[in-house]
Amino acid sequence: MTNLGMTCWCASAIQALRSVPVFGAQFLNETTLLGKALLDDEIDAETLKKLYKASRRIISAPQGSPEDPAEFIVALFDQKKICCKSFESACTLVKKCSVCGYVRTETNNECMMIIPKIEMCASPLQRALDVEFGFRAGPATRIRPESFSAAQTRDSTTSLGVVPGEKWWKCDDDVVTTVALTSAAPYLLFYRDRSTLSPGEVPRFDDKHSKEDVDPKDIEALLPSVSQTRDLDCEGDCKGQKTSHKVFVGVYEASRALIVHVQCPQNMPLSHIERTLFASEEEDDEAAFDLVAMVCRVGISHYVCYRRIM
Repeated sequence: MTNLGMTCWCASAIQALRSVPVFGAQFLNETTLLGKALLDDEIDAETLKKLYKASRRIISAPQGSPEDPAEFIVALFDQKKICCKSFESACTLVKKCSVCGYVRTETNNECMMIIPKIEMCASPLQRALDVEFGFRAGPATRIRPESFSAAQTRDSTTSLGVVPGEKWWKCDDDVVTTVALTSAAPYLLFYRDRSTLSPGEVPRFDDKHSKEDVDPKDIEALLPSVSQTRDLDCEGDCKGQKTSHKVFVGVYEASRALIVHVQCPQNMPLSHIERTLFASEEEDDEAAFDLVAMVCRVGISHYVCYRRIM
């Protein structure tokens, strides 16, 4: 996807979405610009020009300005004719009053898991998610940022941070090359359900997430590890008063794919980024999500998509 001037935000986002076939499958019988971009092996110059122009209308962006691929994806998912069920997750937040013990829950659907930043440590996403979900993060083995140089952040041939045998496609504008990616600044990470559709199977997008409250026994079991508190208006016996509440995620029900948005990316060795996330700790209900693509930020405003060769 040739860069026609400040278009890397669109190209990188679409290249990443191509790595999640369950999303692109909804366009199998369509000839729309987005459908062509997600499914065709090649896109001619005129179609590409129209695609970029249409994408700017979606995000309400002026011609020639650099935009944010995360904002573009959110705006894209808001389009009436786009089905984003494959990325939609249900997050059930638990709020328990520390004074009267009243518990209330609220469930929200979301298509992107947003975290402020990831630390220079092993398994940084899991630690960041623990914090965002309201739980204490255990001790971490720190990585010194100065332990790898800026020159090594752009597909170097050194072995720093590389997972043995792992290869990526670097999709940078219209140049696609195979690289052993060692370090980068992950901005959007795309994970795909390992057990998703078999070849040739057409996905259904009418799946419904459960709206059941969290089991009281589960809440009590989670409370000792909760670290997040907020002063909120109580709806129990303390009604009318603002009291301290334990606030945490009781249930996170994932769909077929996950997008993790790191708001403040930084260069780091990629051997420490989790290649697999698990949606459940239950042995009989363990859903594995594998990292398939990343949109990384280079400098201040350039974005490159890396797609993992599975």
